[in-house]
Amino acid sequence: KQWYQRRVRVDAFLFPDDVMDELCDAGKLSRHYCTTCGSKSTQKLDLVSHSFSAWELKWLFTKMLPPLDNKVILDVGSRLGCVLYAAAEYTNASKIIGIELNQDFCNLQHSIAEQYNYSKVDVIQSDVRSQGQILHSSDVIILNNVFEHFMSHEDQIKCWDTIFWECKTEKARFW
Repeated sequence: KQWYQRRVRVDAFLFPDDVMDELCDAGKLSRHYCTTCGSKSTQKLDLVSHSFSAWELKWLFTKMLPPLDNKVILDVGSRLGCVLYAAAEYTNASKIIGIELNQDFCNLQHSIAEQYNYSKVDVIQSDVRSQGQILHSSDVIILNNVFEHFMSHEDQIKCWDTIFWECKTEKARFW
């Protein structure tokens, strides 16, 4: 495409940045164009991460949470296992448990835990709704974008009901 197809001329005196932002927010002006056809009728993507970043995990376990010596940490929907590995590196927890539905992710987590000798890490391939005892015995439960992008609204409600029912204790902390 020619450069002129990618450029919109705007008079900054008439349309300062805050006005431009308002026009874009209202859908009256677009800062995007389709690279295939040149159309300005496009939408931004919602980019959602299903994992913490490395610095977020370090901050969580070294600054935000209290010392977790001899505590049980549970990561629900452990996916690639990042929370488990960070907990193994940054805490003195007695047990670090991941519950994950996807068997391939569980296999990967087992492999990494073994490779790095994370002996306190345990991964369970299961639905959290069938793991009441583990929920009940956990001191810290981490739930990061765990249900909303993967299950129906009805199933989300059932999961939250299970979690809150099993964690009716003063010791449980959710993050």
